[in-house]
Amino acid sequence: MKKLSFLIITVIIALSTFAQENRVAVFDPEDPNNTGYKDMVREILSTAIAKSDKYKPVERVLINKVLEENKYQKTGMVKDSEVSELGKQMGANFVCISIIRKIGSNFFITAKLVNVTTAMVESQEHIKTENGVNDLYEKTEELANKLLSIKSETATNIKYANKSGSSYKLPTVEINYQVYMVLPEDLNGKYTWQQAKNACENLNGFGYDDWFLPEIHELKTLYENKDAIGGFKQKWTSCFYWSNTSANDMSYSLEPSHFGIGFRKGLFQIPNPYPDYNSLNVRCVRKVK
Repeated sequence: MKKLSFLIITVIIALSTFAQENRVAVFDPEDPNNTGYKDMVREILSTAIAKSDKYKPVERVLINKVLEENKYQKTGMVKDSEVSELGKQMGANFVCISIIRKIGSNFFITAKLVNVTTAMVESQEHIKTENGVNDLYEKTEELANKLLSIKSETATNIKYANKSGSSYKLPTVEINYQVYMVLPEDLNGKYTWQQAKNACENLNGFGYDDWFLPEIHELKTLYENKDAIGGFKQKWTSCFYWSNTSANDMSYSLEPSHFGIGFRKGLFQIPNPYPDYNSLNVRCVRKVK
């Protein structure tokens, strides 16, 4: 009996550790000039991820299996719109995409980490060799280390790469003297309330894993600052967002419901109760300690 209990505890710990890992699927680099070095670049990126305390690579066999099932050749050429879905099928939290180009006798390599849940680029870096093939290995290692660097938490000085590769500050708002960091874009798609809550709590994004679904007073502050924060949907048919505040506590509904707010331009932001099975937009927040 003791052996069985020990085995169960061991399995639980192992599963818990696995769940906490940031798993990265490293795709084959795109190599439009046929340099012949894409395998080397991929393996250096994978090795750096394996050595990292923060990330772990998805097994190459699983990556190839998913790509083959989706009828992709191992060219590194995957549409941006399909990266998140492929990453999810691989059980990854992030996808690493890169491209190697030859410029004269030197090489230019760009790599980026895409969050599978948000479809946003969380980190993007590039390098250029100075001595052709002779410093390609060292420069690629440098690129990997820069790409995986852990960013410091500072409410007024946080910059990340967006989808176009430019940089921006993660938006912040202050509520009752507490600074909140806000995702710069909604999560992909729409969610029922339980899905929305789980998605925020399970999100590993921009170097943090303590995101949550905002309460109604926090969501109202996001509404009041929607133009400064940016990215909110404002069309009538798609402008509603979940909060984590139950409507049942206030006897608004007999079925499980939570408050939400419509972010349509010019719409008076009165919180409305929505049955939990409805599908609304989600914008996660976190407290800056």
